[in-house]
Amino acid sequence: GVYGYGHLTRCNAILDGFAAFGFSAELFYRGEGRADWEFDEAAFDGRDIVVIDSYTAAVNAYDRASEKAKVCVWLDDFCRLDYPKGIVHNCADMPILRKEFWNAYKKDIQQSVQNVFINLGSAPVEFDFAAKAKEVFGENINTIELRNADAKGVKEAMQKADIAISAAGQTLLELACMGVPSVAVITAQNQIPNATKLKNIGFCKVVTPDKLYKTVEYLHDFCAAEARGLSSL
Repeated sequence: GVYGYGHLTRCNAILDGFAAFGFSAELFYRGEGRADWEFDEAAFDGRDIVVIDSYTAAVNAYDRASEKAKVCVWLDDFCRLDYPKGIVHNCADMPILRKEFWNAYKKDIQQSVQNVFINLGSAPVEFDFAAKAKEVFGENINTIELRNADAKGVKEAMQKADIAISAAGQTLLELACMGVPSVAVITAQNQIPNATKLKNIGFCKVVTPDKLYKTVEYLHDFCAAEARGLSSL
């Protein structure tokens, strides 16, 4: 079960992993015209392995999965529940990436900026990052904003980017894999562990929604810095 685009992305990454090792797998999720996976017996019956990724599911859904499946994995970044028997996987400690990002090459970091990658996912953020980027870097700056891109399209967009502004969820992990210097915007509480770990290793700068105006300024400062990394800021 998934909640939010980032959760859907990492569940699809798990499907990629199962397929790579020759296993068949099926994804159940909430959505228009679909059954609620928590109460869908087909989600658990006859399964060898069940993986649940949710920040809203009740504990009884985990109990039923644990009773029926041989192995259960609970994806949880901040210890939301007292889980039944199973493996609790913290995605901030061990990221789950789609197959397109399994063999990323080392990126050459540019000191001059031409392409800015912007992605806040489905977060209701009212801030014109593209306009601010042009104000800071000049009218010739190119902003790359995702529009229903698949994994290949996302990777290609990141390859073109010199810097990025991103929500601090799954996309930020993919940007780290690709080596794109980033400013992470906290758009949900469950993103804090993810953002904190990446900030602590010097990958990104982190801002909260009340300081969105600083995001592009941070990126400008990065480009003006002599060091090749945001950790120097």
